[in-house]
Amino acid sequence: MSTQAISDGAEQHLLIGYCDECAAHLARHATRRYAALFGGALLAACLAAGLPVALPHWPAWVDAAFSALGALLVPLLAGALERVPRGHAAAGPSVFFHEPGELWSRRREWAERFAEGLGLDRGPEPVAARRRLSIASLPLALGAALLAFALHRFHHPPLRVLNLGQGTLVLTVDGRFAGRVEPTSGESSRAGLELRVPSGRRRLEARDTGGNLLAAASVRLLSGKHHLYAPASAETCFWLESRSYGKEQIQKQPERPERPERPKQGSETIVPLQGEDRFWVLPDNLRGWFSPNPRDSSGANLTGGTSVALRQAPCSEAPFEAGGAR
Repeated sequence: MSTQAISDGAEQHLLIGYCDECAAHLARHATRRYAALFGGALLAACLAAGLPVALPHWPAWVDAAFSALGALLVPLLAGALERVPRGHAAAGPSVFFHEPGELWSRRREWAERFAEGLGLDRGPEPVAARRRLSIASLPLALGAALLAFALHRFHHPPLRVLNLGQGTLVLTVDGRFAGRVEPTSGESSRAGLELRVPSGRRRLEARDTGGNLLAAASVRLLSGKHHLYAPASAETCFWLESRSYGKEQIQKQPERPERPERPKQGSETIVPLQGEDRFWVLPDNLRGWFSPNPRDSSGANLTGGTSVALRQAPCSEAPFEAGGAR
């Protein structure tokens, strides 16, 4: 004979006696339940991580729905396949609190003997064994959906598309319509069209409203990075402008592989963007889009550090030799 403590979550506590056989299948039930929750969490995590990569054009809500379903599926199947052992009242606990102060039993005879032993007119409410979905699966499903949204966003990095021409551009990604880009006359932090594109090798095409192809590029988008695409803009140059503030000195440059440094101009460092097909992967420490860095730290409430901004201008006005920096 072994005992199990149960509580109503308030003030009531009971020790329930189980025979050795009942205690064994009660322990198996608890193990099965936790294993099912772990299996659901593992399946949900695999779906959340794999779907944005395997099926990149699915929307985020579909990934979230499948991940949440995966979190619920394993506990549901485990509960459906669980069987009550022959001669027993339930596969799990046979006596439990339904609400604070309200004790229920799977077997009527036990409830009657319990009431008689305590001298009560009415004993625990007898209830037949039935399948119940554990509420522990619900927060697990919610967490899986949130994880799916986060990973979908990570594997669909942002792409800023600029139109530096005269007419409207129609952008497609892998042959799918992605948006219309209106012309931009000068520097503006809101210039162009920003969208999220699946990571990996993608084909970008820019056409005019008549369907004529103006530019095309086969590019690789990296998860978690920012990207810039400026089709049909050979006369415009782009560069990264770094400025230090306070006691911070420019001792190391932002991550920009294969980009030669240019001489400092005053307290700024100018690094031209170089690349093919007018497409660039931008550094992680980028802080400003198409606007200059603050001139002094007091006005920007900065006490130290380095600010990196992305700038643009006609190549004839760029603060560096434009040859080869386009």
